Amino acid sequence: MKAGLLLVVLILGGLLTGVNNTYACPFAHACLYIKPKYAFPGEAVEMDASRSYPDIIEYKFCFDGDQQWEYTETESSAPDGCFDGKTTHVYPSTCWHVVYVQVKNRYGKIDTCFNRVDIIKVKNITSRLGYNTVQDALGNAANGDEIWVTAGTYYPYEGSNPEQHRSETFQLVEGVSLYGGFCGTETVRDDRDWLANETILSGDIDQDGPDDSYHVVTGADDAIIDGFTITGGYANGSGNDGYGGGMLNISVSPIIQNCIFEDNLALYGGAICNYTAAPKVTHTIFNYNYAFYGGGICNLDLASTSGLTQEIVSSTFWDNDAINYGGAIYCESYYGTKVSNSTLWESNQDDTLGNVQFVVISELNIALSLEQPLESLFEISYSNYHDYGYNDSSCIVIGSGNIDTDPLFANAASGDFHLKSAETDGRWDPTANGDSGGWVTDSVTSPCINGGDPASNYSSEPSPNGNRINIGAYGNTPEASKSELYPFKYLLQTNDQYALPTEAAWSISGGSVNMSDLESNQIIMIPTGAYTVSFDCDNDTPYIVDAEGQSKTVTSSSVNYYTATYQACGALQISAFCPATLGYGGSAWGRFSCDEGSTWNIPYNYIPNYVKVLPDSYTIEFEDYSLLNTPDDIIDVTVSAYNVVQIIRTYFLNDVYVEPVSGDDSNIGTSGSPVKTVTNAAVKVKISGTVYITNYYILFLHQVTQEYRGKINENVFIDEPVTIRYTGSYPPLHIFGNHNLNPAPQTIGVIFEYE
Repeated sequence: MKAGLLLVVLILGGLLTGVNNTYACPFAHACLYIKPKYAFPGEAVEMDASRSYPDIIEYKFCFDGDQQWEYTETESSAPDGCFDGKTTHVYPSTCWHVVYVQVKNRYGKIDTCFNRVDIIKVKNITSRLGYNTVQDALGNAANGDEIWVTAGTYYPYEGSNPEQHRSETFQLVEGVSLYGGFCGTETVRDDRDWLANETILSGDIDQDGPDDSYHVVTGADDAIIDGFTITGGYANGSGNDGYGGGMLNISVSPIIQNCIFEDNLALYGGAICNYTAAPKVTHTIFNYNYAFYGGGICNLDLASTSGLTQEIVSSTFWDNDAINYGGAIYCESYYGTKVSNSTLWESNQDDTLGNVQFVVISELNIALSLEQPLESLFEISYSNYHDYGYNDSSCIVIGSGNIDTDPLFANAASGDFHLKSAETDGRWDPTANGDSGGWVTDSVTSPCINGGDPASNYSSEPSPNGNRINIGAYGNTPEASKSELYPFKYLLQTNDQYALPTEAAWSISGGSVNMSDLESNQIIMIPTGAYTVSFDCDNDTPYIVDAEGQSKTVTSSSVNYYTATYQACGALQISAFCPATLGYGGSAWGRFSCDEGSTWNIPYNYIPNYVKVLPDSYTIEFEDYSLLNTPDDIIDVTVSAYNVVQIIRTYFLNDVYVEPVSGDDSNIGTSGSPVKTVTNAAVKVKISGTVYITNYYILFLHQVTQEYRGKINENVFIDEPVTIRYTGSYPPLHIFGNHNLNPAPQTIGVIFEYE
């Protein structure tokens, strides 16, 4: 019985599989999956019909809803080389599209289905939903979401009657990150080039008319805005509508990074106004923004004791202007603002308070009420800025590493703030190679290269990067300019706040560097190594440089900015005299020294010798020289700045010891009995003194009318240098062993001939 049943089953099974296939499989089932359902223009959209069944042998795809089959794939012919029921398609512009797939199985059955893909500009990466406006994306976002925006221009309002909608703004959402700069093909955020794919948030809602948005963007706590050009804000209204043309933050502190704020206007804060708010700003450019207070940023905190501190890091401010105060930044507050690794510069530095780079107004009456007042309201370090103003110097801290010099931007007028570099292929030029970008070489190197905080991260800068971050918006980015040179400068100043002497300058030498006549604060770019620095100061100026011959070593971690002070000094005026009968030419014949360790010559021409010395108390002592008897007094003097202390002293002729070699001991002159008689003019003598003599003559004058002159070379020997003076009355020759301050007309002298 069981065997018979099995035979029947086998026969029926054979009939079912061996007869017409129409009866074996009466259908085909098409399935189509699209990924992503929301795609950017240019992004590859994957169409997947591989789950269609059964036994599919052909797939046909229609990408635009017109059922014109644009892609066909069979077992024997697969254009992409793989028969898998999958293909991709790229849509060039925003629109929604119906995609069809038609499948055919091996039994001849056909089925068709469709799906939809939306080509959008804005995508919520977290929720995977897409939008064509930033407003819709923000309006549907939740805390923790990340939104990507492709290149293009977006407005907070695009309807009719824009003059009635000036309050429309891109309202950030707490905890939501908004990123621009995508071309649409990126799979991870780091693949984007936000500068090349400019994504603009514009307040120009009336398209070039006067009715622009009061605030292009409005901040939110813990929100991130990154990769946008924010422009066209016009906060000229009343109340809050006069604050923050580009962005307004009231009691919120978002993060602003990799952005450009340009052509925004406001009463307070052309680009950004922070009211009791402290957003962190990094790698951001502020360009051509305008306000009454704070062309770039205005910080206001008029009624809070929150103690907030705003950070501005690696950013660039260029040509921002204010009618009243603070071209780049204005602070009227009592919370802190810290700026580092940034450039604040103007094309026209006129030093008015509206054009200086930052102005700080301290609300002292409020600040003093704080339980823990901050040490400062504004601190700037490792930055390049021109000038600043304040109403209380105690509220500003000028930190380390600041410079004041032309940053040498590539082309600031055209918005290119890359730093020039003479390194081979040292600067990124976005316009090179047909606007595809490339590295170029300049003839000069910006002093902002390798000038940032040595403790800052520089790992994203291309090599050679000097192992140190650049100042400005491109510091620690792949587009940072390259160099292995470091900025080096000397600030020359006086300790009395007067102007520097016109000849004040500094020089540096070491290795291949040899530069002179450098001005105060002039920055040079030099490699690492050891250097010697010297300073110029003309003798006619009332200053002494306190930093002569300084040795400096340049390393990647050292801050190579130094100060040399020209000290206001006084002078010692030394006048010295000696008896005129010596008849010396014009050679120097005296010296004096003081207890500071210096020694100076006194010229014979009797012109007072001015010696510059710092204000202090000194002990002056004259030194022995030649046949002169040095003044034996020691003089204590006090010299003050700009004061001349005059000292007049007389050098006298030295006493000498003359020993006639011929004759007896009674002819030896002594200081007590100096006059002795020698009967022979050609006398041999031994003479003690301090000047080496090759020849000398004895000259006898009697009543100025009689003269005896005899050269006694042959009979004279000199066993040591000599100084002598003779006086006498009659022959035979009288030899004296001392000098006479007021000699009689009868004089026997010695004229020396020097080697």
